[in-house]
Amino acid sequence: SGQGGGIRYHEFITSPPTIMANNVIARNSAAKGAGIFYQGAFTPTIINSSINGNIASAEGGGIFIEAATTATVLNTVVWANSPDGISFHVRAWVDVAYSDIQEAWPGEGNIEVDPLFVDVANDDYRLSNESPCIGAGTRETRVPNRDILGKPRPYPSYSKPDMGAYENPLGVGHPPWDVNNDGLVDLSDIVLVGQHLGDRITKLVDFNPDVNGDGIVDILDVILAATHFGEFYSPAAPRGIWRVDPENLDRKSVV
Repeated sequence: SGQGGGIRYHEFITSPPTIMANNVIARNSAAKGAGIFYQGAFTPTIINSSINGNIASAEGGGIFIEAATTATVLNTVVWANSPDGISFHVRAWVDVAYSDIQEAWPGEGNIEVDPLFVDVANDDYRLSNESPCIGAGTRETRVPNRDILGKPRPYPSYSKPDMGAYENPLGVGHPPWDVNNDGLVDLSDIVLVGQHLGDRITKLVDFNPDVNGDGIVDILDVILAATHFGEFYSPAAPRGIWRVDPENLDRKSVV
C-alpha cells in the first residue's frame, strides 16, 4: 500500500488508540510506514511490540510518523526493517526508551543488537534464551502485566520486563530471598536476615538483608525468605553492593 502496510492511523479517518501493546507487526510493505504509519495531532504509544522485517520503498520501514504526531516507543523491538527502523516528519517527534532499535537511537535504556528471535523464517518472534532483550525493558504503569500470549510480565516477578511482544521464561536479576546470592534459599539466608534485624543500613555489605525492600530489616523479611526455603536458582547472579544507611533507604545498588 502507499502508507501503512501493517497499521495506518490517521486522526481524521480513525480514532487512534492512546496505547498499542503486545503486537507483532512483520513482513509488510508500503511506500511509507511499512509497519506502522501515524499521521495527525495525537500522541500514540507503542509498548512491548515486535516490529520486524517490514519494507518501505521510501522511508519508515518499521514506523513512520508524520505531521504533528508525537509518539512514544517503549519496551519494543524494531529490527531488520528496510530502509530504516523509524522515520519521522519534521513537525513530528518520537521518544524511544528501553527498546532495541536497528539504528543507534538516543534514549534511556535503548540498545542496538540482534534480538535473536527464535525463528524469523517461520514467523516465530519469541525471544530465544540467548536474546539480549530478556530483562532489558522497564517497569512502569503503562506496561501490560501480560504478554501477547497472556503470560505474566515480567517473568519471573522479581525481574524486569523483556523487550518485544513475548515474555521469555528466563529473567535477568536474582531473587531477593536468596540473600547471600549462592543460588539456594536455605538457613544461611535466614540467619543473615536475622543478624541485621532493625538495620537501616549501617555499612556496605555484598548482600541485601531487606528482602521485601521496605527500608528496614524486620521479621517480615525473615518470613519472606522462609517462604521460599529450599528453592534453587542457578546460576547465582551478582546483584552488586548494597549500602545500608539512613541516606539510602531505598536500597539502591551502588555498583
